[in-house]
Amino acid sequence: MRLLSLELRKLLFGSAIICVSATAANAAIKHVNVGAGIIFKDVSSGTSNPAVTTIFVGDTVQWDWLGGSHSSTSGACGASSCTPDGLWDSPVMSSGSFSHTFNTPGTFHYFCRPHQAQMQGMVNVILPPDFSLSISNSNGGTVGGPIFPSQRTVFNGNILSFNGYSNTVSLTCQPGASATPSPCTPNPASAVAPFLFTITAGAAMPGHYDFSAQATDGSLTHTATGLNFDVVDFGISVPSPSSLTTFPSATTTATSFNLTGAGAFSGTVSLACSGLPNGATCNFLPAGPYSPTADNPVNVNMIVTVPIATAAQDYGLTLSATSILNNNTRNIVQPFTLHVVSFTAGAFSPGSVTIGAGNISNVATTHLTATANFNNSGPGIVTLACTAGLPPGGACNFS
Repeated sequence: MRLLSLELRKLLFGSAIICVSATAANAAIKHVNVGAGIIFKDVSSGTSNPAVTTIFVGDTVQWDWLGGSHSSTSGACGASSCTPDGLWDSPVMSSGSFSHTFNTPGTFHYFCRPHQAQMQGMVNVILPPDFSLSISNSNGGTVGGPIFPSQRTVFNGNILSFNGYSNTVSLTCQPGASATPSPCTPNPASAVAPFLFTITAGAAMPGHYDFSAQATDGSLTHTATGLNFDVVDFGISVPSPSSLTTFPSATTTATSFNLTGAGAFSGTVSLACSGLPNGATCNFLPAGPYSPTADNPVNVNMIVTVPIATAAQDYGLTLSATSILNNNTRNIVQPFTLHVVSFTAGAFSPGSVTIGAGNISNVATTHLTATANFNNSGPGIVTLACTAGLPPGGACNFS
């Protein structure tokens, strides 16, 4: 296979890059004629003594003898004599051919052993046109940390050209250690190299995502692996019970709910109520903020206190759980109903009764009136009692 130069390998160091380049099946053979005089002549360029042959890494040079007694011997020459370097050395021949494959870029000199510096050539071996793919922020993208399902992170990439490469390159997201996230959108999806690009990625489900960016022109394919980010989330369960009832100037019993984490969530969650009557408050036990995880949910109790002037009616409240992660705010709500109820007792008629010792009085009547929502959370019960003023041994009976 054609090999990357040291400079290209240095450029790509630190990024996980997989390159699929042209294979030996695409390698070329360049011809140099030997002889018909004291001469090396490159067939393609027409140059001679020195014959200059330019090839790509992985190509082969074939020397074809036309006559005379000559060799193709690698090495450097001075003014008159030459020194072999051992890279290749053909026999001294007058016919036939000899070939050598060059797998390393550079300039390689050669000469004829019988004729030394009178008969020389050189092979310039260059890297083929190619491109590279790199990602500058493969760990987490521009966010650099976990994101919520509604959030996106952006990976910054670069397509560089080498040795005159100027083809159209197309970009796609491919699975890595995990499935390809969705969305995963390169922009631009294709362009003529060189160019900068971005990949916008996110996911609806919490988890760790590890994927690859692939660039291809249909022949050459390069892949950057190890692009990764985490999606995390939290949740709030439906309060149980989902409604509470209280009188003005009173506090409800408690409703309970759980805060949960998903994925690698390690943030904090704050709680709040909205839609409360004027002057009413929500109180959470234990007090926040809270740190739920996937393995350790947090149970919270909530009570509502309403002031005496609160109008007796039903209130639609919103219970909000909020977390801020990498400057992104996520808010999850649960609806909740507060029943503020009231009743009144009218004046007794008659307003007084007379009774002799050991006797039962005449009946006094009162009317109990409740608000329309008095029975919304179950049968409302009113208990009557005489609390003061009875003589010793006296009793009130209600029916």
